[in-house]
Amino acid sequence: MKKIILFFSICIFIQISIAQTPTKSVEICRITQKPVIDGTISPGEWDDLSLLDNFIQFAPYNGNPETEKSIARIGYDNEALYILTYFFDSKPEDITKIFSSRDAIKKGENDLLYVVISPYQDNNYAFNFILTSTGTQQDEKCLLTGSDAAWNAVWESKTSITDKGWLTEIKIPFSALRFPAKEIQDWKFNIWRRQNRLDEWTCWSFADNAIGAFYSHNGLLKGFKNLEPPFRLSFTPYVSTYLEKSANGNKSTSFNAGMDIKYGINESYTLDAILIPDFGQVQSDEEVLNLTPYEIKYDENRQFFTEGVELFNKGNIFYSRRIGNTPVGFSSVKNQLGENEVIDDNPNTTKLLNAIKISGKNSSGLAIGVLNAMTSSSEAEIKDNVTGETREIETQSFTNYNMLVLEKQLSPNSFLAFANTNVKRKDFVANVFATDFKIADDKNVYAITGRGAISYKDDNNKDKTGFSAKIDAGKKGGQFQYQYSLEVISDKYDPNDMGYLWRGNEVINELNFNYNFYRPFSAFLNMYNSLTFTYKRNYSPDMFTSFNIRLSTFAITKNKLFFHYYLDLSPSEEHDLYDLRLPGRELVKGKNYSTGIYAYTDSRKPLMFTFNLHTKQSFDFDPKYEYYRFSVEPTFKFSGRSEFSFATEYQHKTGYLGTVGLSGNNLFVGDRNVNTIINSLKMKYKFNNDISLYLKIRHYWSEVEYQKFYLLTSDGYTTNTNYTGNHDVNYNNFTVDFKFRWNFMPGSEISVVWKNTIAGRNNNLEHGYFRNLSDILEADQANSVSVKMFYYLDYLKL
Repeated sequence: MKKIILFFSICIFIQISIAQTPTKSVEICRITQKPVIDGTISPGEWDDLSLLDNFIQFAPYNGNPETEKSIARIGYDNEALYILTYFFDSKPEDITKIFSSRDAIKKGENDLLYVVISPYQDNNYAFNFILTSTGTQQDEKCLLTGSDAAWNAVWESKTSITDKGWLTEIKIPFSALRFPAKEIQDWKFNIWRRQNRLDEWTCWSFADNAIGAFYSHNGLLKGFKNLEPPFRLSFTPYVSTYLEKSANGNKSTSFNAGMDIKYGINESYTLDAILIPDFGQVQSDEEVLNLTPYEIKYDENRQFFTEGVELFNKGNIFYSRRIGNTPVGFSSVKNQLGENEVIDDNPNTTKLLNAIKISGKNSSGLAIGVLNAMTSSSEAEIKDNVTGETREIETQSFTNYNMLVLEKQLSPNSFLAFANTNVKRKDFVANVFATDFKIADDKNVYAITGRGAISYKDDNNKDKTGFSAKIDAGKKGGQFQYQYSLEVISDKYDPNDMGYLWRGNEVINELNFNYNFYRPFSAFLNMYNSLTFTYKRNYSPDMFTSFNIRLSTFAITKNKLFFHYYLDLSPSEEHDLYDLRLPGRELVKGKNYSTGIYAYTDSRKPLMFTFNLHTKQSFDFDPKYEYYRFSVEPTFKFSGRSEFSFATEYQHKTGYLGTVGLSGNNLFVGDRNVNTIINSLKMKYKFNNDISLYLKIRHYWSEVEYQKFYLLTSDGYTTNTNYTGNHDVNYNNFTVDFKFRWNFMPGSEISVVWKNTIAGRNNNLEHGYFRNLSDILEADQANSVSVKMFYYLDYLKL
């Protein structure tokens, strides 16, 4: 009994100690002699700078003292912030020495240093500078919604490994930061260390892993004096050349030149402009065969639209890939052909002419974001095969895209934001107005978040207005958490001219409970458990659509096995009003359950496995729906410089219903078998932190075979029919992406890229993966070889 009382007393003491750990602060020193950033410590070079020590564990034992000693020194002058860190290690020979490309650090496989800076003392916004023990740089903007790794800054650093550990010297120019023009100011600040051998995270100012984002517990750098925000102006001109061959055999060469410009309007706001943009080297999309009525959302890979766009995510109404997307009239061209006419050329993207964005936050907590982009008109070229005459059909006129965001910080953990998107082209205007807010207590434990939006379209004097709203409230910190959310999306809400809405016309109620273990116990380092109830109705007409219960567990074991397990149960039939793509008709789907596990092994090891298994089945329903997905990816690492991985995935569906035909009021659906195989090979080699090679080869094959056809009744169920037809699909997509990258100086790069694309779709099934692979490799293909150089120029240094 005494042992039990003692155990609980220790637990209570630890929790009280963690809760009462004060935020650290230090007076920062102004220096007169600049340290030399060379990875070595000269006698007396750093001795007079402010000392940071006594780091505290974030994980695995949140609140415990550091296992190995860490110290830091920090100071500043009129130009920059200077930081020295010395991370001692009793086994320096075991310090991880994996090379990475800039901005491509894998955070679970290296010894790391994080420097977190928040000049406005804002828990929603911070700058993050990351270094590996081998000297690879990465920089990020940290947000409550996540980190923006596309943000780039130009800064100096050198690391070295000694017989006592590893040290780093850093110079962060003030031109890379945003801060107020005040005579005396304090900045929020923290230094983090990851010791790979112990899998331990420590930080200078304690961070409670049960509350808030990891950077919201920053300490204070006090006493910056007479700090003048520098004049900020930089140019990054580029030149590029392309040799291309299209799938129809046409060859072309091109030479391009343009420029990116960054201009500091004042100490808070920055103008980014891209003149004559060139995005030809972006990585290929991982295209799939889409059998759903919903648009596939592909990732944005264009740097201008990934860097510094965190403000534009407010209100959930911005999807940057709308800019320069497929012309709105692309698919309708084939319906406008005359006799003997064929499509000679039909561009599947619009050309971006230029784009600008203004973003930043001032000392009063007002953030402003402005974005403008323009695309030229797009035309399809039509040819008469008899006369040889050609004509053009305009698929999209000149289009102007605009977005405005205003956000006001109400407290360290609360904000209110307004956003507007506007798309204007000939005889068409689309507007979306949105608001976004968060109200949280001082400890960021209890919070209410919400957003609302109104969409309006004027298309040839045809008006369409809709709305959406969502509110979420609950306890979002601590071991036990709970939230309730309500989302309403009207049937006419449509933000998709500049945003992305997967599905509308819904009312979604969700109740979520979480119980988390932040400290190691039994065989686990940590564990996150959730139970979620989701009840959905159609907005118009009002009707029940689905009810779902989801149990989910994320965990990491002490031997570094990460896994995510989930179990979904839908105990009632689902009424789907979208799959048929026909207003007023519904498709009833059976009660079902699904379960799956995603796992990966210790990323620090030379051999790592990623594994995914998922199954979903309906019950008490005909036809019975069954879905299986299995994938595995081994990753091999050699000598800290090279990495090789091969991923293979297999998917199988049966009882998957889809529309095949309409005759009067008779709607016919088919029972489909769908088999999909995806194989991808990735290879990386780093000569050093500045020179690297990257290769990715991907083959996607999917076949759709119709087994049986049904007549759909008016109430959404199936009945037998004598309908026949060939609706089978055989689809292949093969891509190769190869890139040589040389960062020859900070902010400047030369890259050589080869891209190969082959795609094919028909109604003739060719069973067998290797037969499809052989056929697609012999098909017409598009190739592009390009060389691009951009050079960073800082006005202050010029």
